Amino acid sequence: MKCLLALIALLFSLTLADYPLYIDELGDLVSDADERMLDVLDDDEFTPRSQLKSQFDEILNRQSPAVQTAYQAIVTREEAERMSKDMRKSQKYQARGLDSIYQQVLSIESDLSLSENQVKQQTRDLKRQLN
Repeated sequence: MKCLLALIALLFSLTLADYPLYIDELGDLVSDADERMLDVLDDDEFTPRSQLKSQFDEILNRQSPAVQTAYQAIVTREEAERMSKDMRKSQKYQARGLDSIYQQVLSIESDLSLSENQVKQQTRDLKRQLN
């Protein structure tokens, strides 16, 4: 049972990352002023991510076509890597009977109406339900 709880804790911690906004990736490509604005967005744990995405999109749309193309290439690569990892994780957790929990975590993470804080809280709540 301890092993199962440790596995579930690891599952929750590994799924929380830059997805779905990829703010840091643009921050590496822009001017200092825009980078500071992106840092503020990236650190915001309480605003719904849909609002953060709107602000992020405004910053992205101000960038040159070269920066936008470079950013899109980075996101495309990272999305492919994330999807590949998600498939492997799903198969691994399915073999352990935890696939539905993993799918619930992915659903929570992709819900842009939630803030980062709400995502963390809902995944903690899901973990508590298992105890």
